[in-house]
Amino acid sequence: MKPARKRSGSAPRPAAPGPRVTSPAKAGPGSRSDRARAHALLLAAPLLLTVWAFLPALGMGFAGDDITFLSRAAGLVPSPGGWTRLLSGPLAWKLQYRLFGLDALPYNAVRLILHLVATTLVYRCGLRLLGGRPAAGLAALLFGVSVVAFTPLHSASGIGELMAGVFALGALALIPVPARGRWRGRSWASAASFALAILSKEVAILAILPMLAARWEWDGGDFRGRLGRVLLGLLPQVTVAAAFAIVLLAQARGGAYLGGAAYGVNLSPTWLIHHLLHYVRWAFDLRDPIPDRVAAAAGSLSLIGIGITVVIVTAITLTARRWRRAEAVGAVWFLALLALVLPLTAHSYLYYLYVPWAGACWCMASLAARAQERWPGRWTVAALAVGAVLYAGVVLQDLDFRGRTERNGLPIDRTVRESLLVRNSMAGIRQAGLTAPDSIYFVNPFPRVRQTLTGDTSSASGVSSYVPLAGALREGETLRLFLPGLRQLGFAERIPEEWEQASAFFYDNDGTLLHLGRHAEAHRRLGGMFLEAERWTPAETSFRRALALGDTSADAAYGFLFAIAGQDRTVEATRLAKAFVARWPGDGRSRFLVEGLASEAR
Repeated sequence: MKPARKRSGSAPRPAAPGPRVTSPAKAGPGSRSDRARAHALLLAAPLLLTVWAFLPALGMGFAGDDITFLSRAAGLVPSPGGWTRLLSGPLAWKLQYRLFGLDALPYNAVRLILHLVATTLVYRCGLRLLGGRPAAGLAALLFGVSVVAFTPLHSASGIGELMAGVFALGALALIPVPARGRWRGRSWASAASFALAILSKEVAILAILPMLAARWEWDGGDFRGRLGRVLLGLLPQVTVAAAFAIVLLAQARGGAYLGGAAYGVNLSPTWLIHHLLHYVRWAFDLRDPIPDRVAAAAGSLSLIGIGITVVIVTAITLTARRWRRAEAVGAVWFLALLALVLPLTAHSYLYYLYVPWAGACWCMASLAARAQERWPGRWTVAALAVGAVLYAGVVLQDLDFRGRTERNGLPIDRTVRESLLVRNSMAGIRQAGLTAPDSIYFVNPFPRVRQTLTGDTSSASGVSSYVPLAGALREGETLRLFLPGLRQLGFAERIPEEWEQASAFFYDNDGTLLHLGRHAEAHRRLGGMFLEAERWTPAETSFRRALALGDTSADAAYGFLFAIAGQDRTVEATRLAKAFVARWPGDGRSRFLVEGLASEAR
């Protein structure tokens, strides 16, 4: 049969937008080892930059929710039970605690490795969606070096985000391409990875939507036949999603605890759009290194979020008439993996963007590939390369600012701040050499620096602020974990009489501690601090209490005398000075008092 003759003057039929899926044997020139070497070389830059960006995170300690998870792993408090976050919760924490104990370094290393794996999987999925190594490498760079990864990599409790990201990306990467029956086992491997993602964090259940979108883009034919093939091809994944959805709905209807009142929801379209634009601004606006100072959506509609959305949609519209596979799957991934946190009214966290951010990276890499195709040439490639370098440079600067910047001696970022407070306070208590069982409390009679909910500091008290060290120690939970047998009584501005039997610690703003001792010694040393600050009345109260408790030292007597003299009570001060000289004639301070008494007599 002869081939059909080409009609003269007719233009060739344009190829469908987006890369064509090819078999491994046709994926590119060269042998398999050559292609692997090319992938490794292209991935090296994003991975090395990622390690460079987050290397300081290896020095982080435990803080915040880490303390609760460690306490559960150590058996100090009961676990809540249930299957939600079973993998990233009880299993991961108990395994790490058994292997690493309370050494934070290996915990931090595990999370950095998980992030590198997730970055590699973004590249692997990008190869299938974008069809080219440079575009996939750009997506990996955008994901690896990102501000959204700061908290998961600096807080041990961020392992849930990382594990959900790794397994969800693995599920997408393992989806078999149509017409590859010999790889049918990959579909079951993808379903298993999908189940592990849901067990890491339940929001990953909606990853089924971008998986369906990806399979739809890879398939062809009429709508009805295409839909059937897509559902049949992803039957294991759909089954996993349906099974978990049924269990979640059953738990919700049965009254199971799903976060309580703190996880209130608002399903109105106005709120959902408002919250989505809020996250879009956080994801793309790099001007603020710490956009999540307040863990709540802004009160007004995010005009920056609207502007960024308009720019992205306009860029897609100007470069092509229809979306590519990477943009379609990327957009569905971003929206689906963010969908379950959008209704939350009291929780808006930058790290919620960690898993959805992969979809945004594929979209941006696809837009870069579109620009290169529309305006081919070295200048376009150079401009895109410069843009990628500038982006990485800005993000690296933002990450450094977030990790290092301080206000009033405390890091601005809450995770870094609480880690510093826990490290300093535990070191101070260990240095005191206390033995269990014992009780301790913290005292600071001077105006205390409080941390407001906006991240600023002030000396004013109120419901909108808290003492940073008190928040880091979590009402004694931190102490029970790191120093078993010691009991935390609380915080006070003066030494309460009912706590005098316990050990007192003066605490500074950054969590450093000074052991004041107990009983009369604590009052005497606190009185000395008042003297240095020239606060005579509270100094008198402290020394008077020390003397009443039986303190017979020269320091207590001299401090009491000095506090009285500071209030210009001359007659009483003279009497006390004579008594001090008579009792401690060899004390160096007696010579000073004798000279003062002689001068007064003249």
